[in-house]
Amino acid sequence: MTRKLTRAALAAVGLIATGIGTGMAAAPAHAQTYPDRPITWVVPFGPGTVTDNSARVVAKALGDKIGQSVIIENKPGAAGIVGTEYAMNAKPDGYTFLYASSGPMAINPSLYPKLSYSPLKSFTPVNAMSGSPLIMVVNASSKFKTLKEFVDYAKANPEKINFGTSGAGTTQHLTGELLQLAADFKMTHIPYKTGGSQMADLLGGNIDVSFEYPSVVRSHIEAGKLRPLGITSAQRLKNAANIPTFVEQGWPQVQVTAWSAIVLPANAPADVTEKLGSAFRDALKDPAVVAYFDSNDSISLADIGPKELPGFIESEIAKFKPLVEKSGARVD
Repeated sequence: MTRKLTRAALAAVGLIATGIGTGMAAAPAHAQTYPDRPITWVVPFGPGTVTDNSARVVAKALGDKIGQSVIIENKPGAAGIVGTEYAMNAKPDGYTFLYASSGPMAINPSLYPKLSYSPLKSFTPVNAMSGSPLIMVVNASSKFKTLKEFVDYAKANPEKINFGTSGAGTTQHLTGELLQLAADFKMTHIPYKTGGSQMADLLGGNIDVSFEYPSVVRSHIEAGKLRPLGITSAQRLKNAANIPTFVEQGWPQVQVTAWSAIVLPANAPADVTEKLGSAFRDALKDPAVVAYFDSNDSISLADIGPKELPGFIESEIAKFKPLVEKSGARVD
């Protein structure tokens, strides 16, 4: 897949939702025996990413609630498209479901003209999971001590700074594009196949900056290996009170919150969908999951169920589409 990306005006990027089909096919009472074997949770990103980390915590609680093991299967590649396609083509029996994050499900449809799946038709909604802001980080040995120093240098040295992401069109990528637009400078984008590879290069000093989730970078910040320059939340985080927001540093446009949900392939049985969703909502209330979300400044979205999810998703896609069109951004 070749990448052709044109940078232009992204007026705003926020929490862009997943597009998922609303219909759940009528079916026999599958839920009486479901599940009678382990369930696979497809994560369309590599091990060690924020999606993988959070999925593994929730999977343990979900397995306890539903009475079967929930196995994480990482299917990274092409900004989440590989794993998303895999889940879309799985048998819609409730034994394979997808970690549907904002990149593959909400951003990709606007960036990829020939996308192989339809966020609105290819999946059955189950439940939303959580939302999280991103932190802008540089290597601790970097000469940039503040966001102002970074922006001033970037303006004076166009494209000399590179920023790494886990793929073109991901939330991390668009956050970098949004900052460039807001502050009027240009960086060189370096997309990686996995977030783990990107982080290894940032820690090794091979790339200049990344935009990542608190759960991914907190330990490296605390160990003195990475330096935070800003966070995309509206207010400072409880567990990162020393990290200033972009808002308070003069860039109010740079507010981004990524989110996640779980979905089944299209036409999953309604009773199975309801049983999985009920167990998933219970899992999000599990003390271990609540503690994990709290420690990583993630917001639970358990109250967005299968009835609420499609309308929310559709409105968010409609909000995002004209922004991408205006920017001229495309990935072929």
